[in-house]
Amino acid sequence: MRGFLAVAQREVVERRMWLVAAVVAGLIPLAGHLLPWVSADNAVDARVTLALVLASSLLVAGSLLLGISMIGTELGERRLGFHFARPLSAAAIWWGKLTASFLVVMLVGVLVLLPTALVSGRELPGRNADDGPLLAGLVAVFVLLVLLVGHALSVAGRSRSWLLTSDLVAALLIGAIVWAVAMRFWFADSATLFTRLVESTAFAVLVGLAVAGWVQVAVGRTDARRGHRALSATLWGTLGVFALAIVGYAAWVFSATPSSLGRLSEVMTAPGGSWTLVSGSSAGRGDFAPTFLLDTQSGRWLRFEVRARWWVAPMFSADGRTAVWLQQTEGGRRDQQQVLVADLSASQPRAVATSLVLSEDAWQVRLSRSGRRLAVIGEKNLSVYSLPDGGLVRAVRVDVGSGRVGLRFLGEDELVYGVWAKGDWLNPVDVVLRRLDIPSGRLEESGKLNGARYRDFVVLPGDPRGELLLAFHPREEGLELVLHDARTGAARASLLSQPDKPLARAAFLFDGRIVVGESPAVTGGPARVHLFDREGRVVRTIALETDELGRIGSEVAPGVSTVSLGRDEYWGGRNGHAVLVNVDQGSIQNLPEGYLPVPVSGWWSPGRVPAEPGGACARLFRSPEGALVRYEPTTGGFTTILATRWPS
Repeated sequence: MRGFLAVAQREVVERRMWLVAAVVAGLIPLAGHLLPWVSADNAVDARVTLALVLASSLLVAGSLLLGISMIGTELGERRLGFHFARPLSAAAIWWGKLTASFLVVMLVGVLVLLPTALVSGRELPGRNADDGPLLAGLVAVFVLLVLLVGHALSVAGRSRSWLLTSDLVAALLIGAIVWAVAMRFWFADSATLFTRLVESTAFAVLVGLAVAGWVQVAVGRTDARRGHRALSATLWGTLGVFALAIVGYAAWVFSATPSSLGRLSEVMTAPGGSWTLVSGSSAGRGDFAPTFLLDTQSGRWLRFEVRARWWVAPMFSADGRTAVWLQQTEGGRRDQQQVLVADLSASQPRAVATSLVLSEDAWQVRLSRSGRRLAVIGEKNLSVYSLPDGGLVRAVRVDVGSGRVGLRFLGEDELVYGVWAKGDWLNPVDVVLRRLDIPSGRLEESGKLNGARYRDFVVLPGDPRGELLLAFHPREEGLELVLHDARTGAARASLLSQPDKPLARAAFLFDGRIVVGESPAVTGGPARVHLFDREGRVVRTIALETDELGRIGSEVAPGVSTVSLGRDEYWGGRNGHAVLVNVDQGSIQNLPEGYLPVPVSGWWSPGRVPAEPGGACARLFRSPEGALVRYEPTTGGFTTILATRWPS
C-alpha cells in the first residue's frame, strides 16, 4: 500500500500544472458577461455555458494526454526502469499511476466549474440531487475509459509491432459481435436487455483495459513490444470471452419456446381453427417478450419475430388457416414493413416473406376473410394485393387527407372505407362511405354514416356476413346504439337508446344475430343481455343478476356465449367471474370463480368477426392461476394449454 501511495503522490506532483491551469480556466467564465455579444439578461447563461465548455474540453484533453503519458512516455524515453529499480511491485506502479491520473483529471473538472458554481451554481446541470450522482458517475466512467484507451494506444504505437493489425481486426470483430447482439435486442423491442448490454459492454471494456494495463506493466516491464503482446493478449482475451458470453446469452434468449413463458401478456386468437398468438415474459430474459403462433390443439408453434402489441398483431383468415403480419425488412429502414404469410394448415408452418414491402405511407392494412387478398390504404392510394405472391390486383387513387381511415372488406371483391376527421377519436362526425368494386376498379360514393365516432369503428365487432354495421350516436342522455347498412350507412334499427352508462357490450353471433349487454346503471336493476335478429328486433332478454357487466365473448357452443362479470379485461386478475348464457333458451350457467374468457380479438382488429362456435379458439380462458386453458363443454372442466402463472 505504501508503494501505491508513493507512486500516486509522485504522479500528482508531476502533473500539478494541470491543476494550476484548471484554476486559471475556472476564473475565465466569471468575465463572460464582458463579452460584447452578451447582454445583462443572459449573463448567467453565458457564464455557465463557458464554464461547461472549458470543463469539458479540459476533461477530454486531460484524460487523453494523461492516458498517453501515464506509462507510454516513460516507456518511450526509457525512464520506466526508475520505478522497477525501487522496491515497487508492478501493481503499485500501474494502479498508482492510474489512480493519480484519474484524480488529477477529475480535480481539473471540479476546479474549472467551482468558481461558476459558487456564483451561479443553480444553473449548472447535475445541481439537482437526483441528477448529480448519475452525472458524476457518467463523467467518471468517461474519464477512466479515455485514460485507459489513451494508455493502450500509446503502448501499441510505441511498440511498432505487427500486432497493431491484429488489434484492429480483433476490435472490429468484437465490435461487430456486440453491435449485432445489441441490434437484435433493439429490434426485439427489449429496451432493458439493450441497456444492460450497453452497460455490461462498457464495464467489460473498462475491466479489460485496466487488467491489460496491469499485465502489460508486470510482464513487459521496460520492453515495449513484450508489453504490447501482453496487453493485447489480455485485452482481447477478456473481451473475446465477453463476446462469446453475450452471443450465448442472446442465443438462449431467442431460443425460447411456448413452454418457456412464465406469464402471459397477450393472447390474440384466430376467428377459426385452433391457432392463437401468445406472448409474455420468461424468467431470465429481461423485458424480452417471447411471442409465438401456437396451435392450441396439437401444440405446434411458430416463432413470431415481432413483439405483440395491440397495434402490432397478426391478421387471420376467417378459417384460421392463414396468418399475415408486417415485419421490418431485414437490414432495412424502420418505415419499411415486409408482408409475411404463414400457412397454418401445413404440417410444419413457417413464415414466408412475400415480395410486398409497404412504406410508411400505408396507413391501414386489412386482410380479406379468405386470407388471399390484402387491402392497403394511404393518403393518396388504395391498393389490393393477392397473397401469398404479393401481386397487385387493383390500385385506385383516393384522397383521404390527414384523417382517420376506416377500411373493411365486405366480400372478397368489395371494399368500403370512410374517413373521420384527424384527431376526432370520440367526437361524432358525418362520414362519407366509398365502395370499391375490385374486379372493375370502380370507386363510388355508396352512402353516409351520420354522427359516428371513430372509436366505435375500432371497438365494435363486424358482421360475419359483411352486411351490417354497429355504431353509437350521441343523444341527450347518452349514446344510442344503432344498426346500419354496411354499404350505404343507412340506419336500420335502434338497438338500445341509452347504452353509455357505462358503454354497452355488443357481439355478433356466428349466424349473424346480435347480442348486446345492458349495464345495471341503465336498467336500474340487474344487468341484462338482449338477443336481436338481423332486422334489429328483440328476440329475447336475459337478466344476469350482477352489478357490473364485463365483456361478451365467443360462443363455446352454438348460441352459448361467454359473458364476463366484473372487470372487463380478462387480464384483470384472480377474482374475475364469467357465465355461459344460452341466448336461445334463456338459461345461465355459472363457471368457476377466476376463469375469464379470452376475447377473439380486441382493439387491434377493427371489424372483428365471431369465432366458430365450439372451436378451440372460442373456448380459451385464463385460469385463476394465470394459465391459458380450454373449456371442455362435455365435462364442464378445463384443459391446460400453457401453465403460466400470475406473478407472486
